[in-house]
Amino acid sequence: MTYLIYPPSNMAKRRGNRTQSTCGKQNKLPINLVQDCISVLPDEVLVLILSLLSIKEAVSTCILSKRWKNVWKQITCLNFFLDELSKTEKIKIGRQVVEIPRTYNWVNQVLQLHQGQILDEFKLCSSSIDCDSTSEIDSWIELVIQKKVRKFEIDLQGDRGVAPYCSHYTFPENLFRNPFGVSWFSWLTHLSLNYVNITSELVEHFISNCQLLEHLFIAGSEYLEDLKVVGELLRLKFLQICDCLNLFQLEISAPCLETFFYDGECRYNINIRVTYAPLLAKICITEDFLFDSTTGDFQLFWNYLPQLVTLRLVLEKEPKLVPEFPELTSLEFLSLSIARINRRSLLLLTSLIEGSPYLHRFKLRLRRSLMGCRHRRSKVISEANTSPHQCLKVVELSGFSGSKHETEVARYLIKKAVALKKLIIDLDSKRILEEINPLRPLSTKIKELEMARKHALLLEKKLPLGGELIVL
Repeated sequence: MTYLIYPPSNMAKRRGNRTQSTCGKQNKLPINLVQDCISVLPDEVLVLILSLLSIKEAVSTCILSKRWKNVWKQITCLNFFLDELSKTEKIKIGRQVVEIPRTYNWVNQVLQLHQGQILDEFKLCSSSIDCDSTSEIDSWIELVIQKKVRKFEIDLQGDRGVAPYCSHYTFPENLFRNPFGVSWFSWLTHLSLNYVNITSELVEHFISNCQLLEHLFIAGSEYLEDLKVVGELLRLKFLQICDCLNLFQLEISAPCLETFFYDGECRYNINIRVTYAPLLAKICITEDFLFDSTTGDFQLFWNYLPQLVTLRLVLEKEPKLVPEFPELTSLEFLSLSIARINRRSLLLLTSLIEGSPYLHRFKLRLRRSLMGCRHRRSKVISEANTSPHQCLKVVELSGFSGSKHETEVARYLIKKAVALKKLIIDLDSKRILEEINPLRPLSTKIKELEMARKHALLLEKKLPLGGELIVL
């Protein structure tokens, strides 16, 4: 149902003008015809509407009327973006005058006045958490977990290593080492901790006691070392681990797991064991050691490769080893991000494409310039199997600069994909133009982009009948 509401003054004015023009006098609009159609809605509907607003907007509705004074206190989403509220106020402690963030007092007031018994979502985001304010965050968490929160997120990524702030906030273990703490989080379905220190033991505590947990994201924890995501009754569908420098072992046995992301910025070569994941369909690995001849850890995924629907691989350097992949009979989307085109990266590219007979979409991301690359034709490309690929219909080249090596790869893909419908070439113009480099003035960058676009447009003649070229 749609409600159209006019301010009473405007309605009266329009009604008055119409009456004056027809009857020669202005009549007042009957009071019973001027209604606030939103305020008469049930509390449940008003709470649902306010839960879609930001907290500041929701709280500000309390001044509308007595009807609205306490409605916001029942909202089911509490999302605090502290950077948007970063102001300070001076308070006197003894003889000293100290500046404290006014934000914290405001958050405290909102949480203390909130009367809802259930929270669908709680999110805390900040790029500048003060070292002395960790106790405040602890108290906020304690208040929130008593409201049967379902989606719980803390994102402090922007604060790492920036003085005078702490590089990390440590998640309070004491709140969950008692039966009440466990029962408070029993409703949890989504847990996301970005640049928050949390121990492996506490994560496993959540996994074993939060039977409804489906989404787990842990990033930037220095305390994560040996993690076991294991349980016969786990409902976990999504698992992502990023930038945990001290993590050296990860064991996964999750019957419902569908997606696994791992970003391997760590001090050690991590041992990842996937012992049971029958529904695993999507993997993203950002780790060079998987293709290092000194370790065979990639073999741990071997049994699950044929069932994958999506595979993303990100390599920061040239792989030392290109394994012989099994046939990827279920793969539909392949994304490969490489530092530069060279012999082994080309071998990895061709072997993956040739071993994925039902591949529908392929994305190649080039993240660095091709300085030092020779311009002679690559033997890998010239010797690659050019038998037609019947299912590959969308190819995307991102970071295309128009070099001979890139053009060679593009032609190989066009020739391979006989059913190609769309070739997308992204010049990455925004990143290049915004990049600060005194050796490359803006005029040089513009000329390079124009040349890259020219080379990209020449590929249109190579497309099969019905193929479309899109240059971004």
